[in-house]
Amino acid sequence: MGPDIDHPEILTNNQFPGIFLPMNDTAQLLSLSPKDITLLDQDGGGQSGSVSFDLEPSAALLDDFFSDDIEDGFPLSWCFSTLANRNPEPTTLEKFPSKQMNQTETAFQNSPWLTQGLKSPTVHQSDTGAAASTSDLDLIRHLSRNFWSAVPQRFDQRTRDSLVALMASEGKPCDGPSPHIDFPSLRLLDILLDRFFRKQDQKVDSWIHSAAFSPALTDLDLTSMILAWSALNSHIYSLRRWGSRLCRIIQARLNRRIQCEYDCSTNISLLQALLLSVEVEAWNCDHSCLLQGSSLSGLLNDCLRLSWRTNAGQEDVGATAAWAKSELTESSWQQWVTWESRNRLVARFSILENQRAAALGIRPSLAVDVLRQPLPQPRTLWMARTETEWNKLYTPQSDEATTAEDLLASLMTAPLSEGFFDFAFAYKIIALQLTGSVVGNHLMGSPFKLRAHVHANWKNEIRRVTGNLARTTHALSSLLSGIAISYLSMVTDSSIDDFEVLLGRTGQKASEKMSCVMEPWINTQESRKTIWHAGQILRIFPQINRPLSSFHVVMVYQAGLFLLGYSWLKRRTGSLTRQDLALLPNLCLNGDDITTAEDFFVSGFWEPVLQASTTEGAPPVSLRNPQDVATVVADIILDKTQGSEELSQWLVGGLVQLLKDIAASVPSP
Repeated sequence: MGPDIDHPEILTNNQFPGIFLPMNDTAQLLSLSPKDITLLDQDGGGQSGSVSFDLEPSAALLDDFFSDDIEDGFPLSWCFSTLANRNPEPTTLEKFPSKQMNQTETAFQNSPWLTQGLKSPTVHQSDTGAAASTSDLDLIRHLSRNFWSAVPQRFDQRTRDSLVALMASEGKPCDGPSPHIDFPSLRLLDILLDRFFRKQDQKVDSWIHSAAFSPALTDLDLTSMILAWSALNSHIYSLRRWGSRLCRIIQARLNRRIQCEYDCSTNISLLQALLLSVEVEAWNCDHSCLLQGSSLSGLLNDCLRLSWRTNAGQEDVGATAAWAKSELTESSWQQWVTWESRNRLVARFSILENQRAAALGIRPSLAVDVLRQPLPQPRTLWMARTETEWNKLYTPQSDEATTAEDLLASLMTAPLSEGFFDFAFAYKIIALQLTGSVVGNHLMGSPFKLRAHVHANWKNEIRRVTGNLARTTHALSSLLSGIAISYLSMVTDSSIDDFEVLLGRTGQKASEKMSCVMEPWINTQESRKTIWHAGQILRIFPQINRPLSSFHVVMVYQAGLFLLGYSWLKRRTGSLTRQDLALLPNLCLNGDDITTAEDFFVSGFWEPVLQASTTEGAPPVSLRNPQDVATVVADIILDKTQGSEELSQWLVGGLVQLLKDIAASVPSP
């Protein structure tokens, strides 16, 4: 194993060639012993490190680590400490094969971290396979220097000391060892911050402006929550543990501040910190993550309500600002960033709340006023790195800003049209708003039989809007828009709440009653459309080439529930013999044969199956065997999420196990 932050006394210079043990830059402030300080490579800037970069298990192959994580912010110091820990002497190429060194070098050269003018040395092979010019440790040191030089230096010592002092004063014995004891070095703080913004900027709904962010000028609670988020999304245990303690401390501070500060509804940094803590609790914590964040969401919702009530009757700030008209001043960009950050925060909160509502089968605890807020403006403006770049891209707008309410109204009769707003972001807002509306309406009627008739007109309206959204697939990549449309169609045609009851959420008696009520549904077009869209989610999910969110996993899990429910009802009501089934043609639900699917919706004269493997010639899996269905869905989830740092592994493992347990409990026909 690598250095252990809990036992720093075991570290010596003899064990780690080329690494030194400097006095921590806050040791005098906190009266800490130098033994409490962990190590960092001297070539990395001379700052004292504090977090173990080792992996679990320690036997992880270096080539796998570099190929997977060279762009995620942590490999080089980890590699250096691990190599030194394995062998006190300089490692030879017998221990560190040249193939792995070449993979390391290639990964670095192809990394977006590499700036112009940086070139790493090439390891030349002789006939005997030995390196001709460079040792592996020299190469790692060289990569380390280049790697760290590519990370923007945003933190200064004064800001770090302020963060450490804040953690030292807020820590409580119940939180475990205080985070200030193993607080990261300046360079690691820069890496954590840069890691957060690189991941955020890749998202359609990014909502904290990376170019304008400065730790020295930003609220300490927001900076701390960003560091905690980045640490919690790491695969490094000691870093996650530090991030978890830091997150608990900051959340307690946020609760106190909101109750005490009179301007909390207008403090954008405070609202951003609160939303970030909601995201962490909703999706990234280790236990009961789906159930967390309700109180934090309520606090943020109350703050937004207060903000809207305060601004009621006043002119829209965005419409009267200088940057919204013809004249642009020196402060126009800063004003625009503040205004746009608030719009994106509201939009992101709307998306998050509707995701949680869909995942838990609850009504979104969101103010209706969110629909009347301006939509985020084009992404090209948001991603501008400087005021000069922004001035070149911005076109002053005199018209009123477009709102989500405007788009929803227009989508009842026409497709979503492009305007002066972020089209992809608006697409996601509308899709999740519709999902939240579907969940809320499903909860209004009970039982299933009553709901199917009462909400027929409403369902037709939702289908019309969904169809118009489906015709605007240029908003996002076809994969992301496809999975959004399939999920929305799936939950519109059938209620996830009904299926959870059917599969035993509220007990056996309720399950039996629901199965009797839903028996007629099994032979309807709605049932066939539901399982088709569930299969399409299974098809698209493995192909997504962008960072996954936890809600993507929930989508696949719920698709599995629909398929299991259909399987149970089919076994209960089906009267076809094996000979009859053999005569029916197969329809692969996670295939792309849409022509056959249309015939299946109308006639039902097909046997729905799942393709269990991408291997050519692999036999299909019938929906009449719940255990096989659960296995297919579980394998799809695990294959795609293996090693993902963006996801809560507790959430992934818990949902997979729950699917298997439900399938095992389905009674025999």
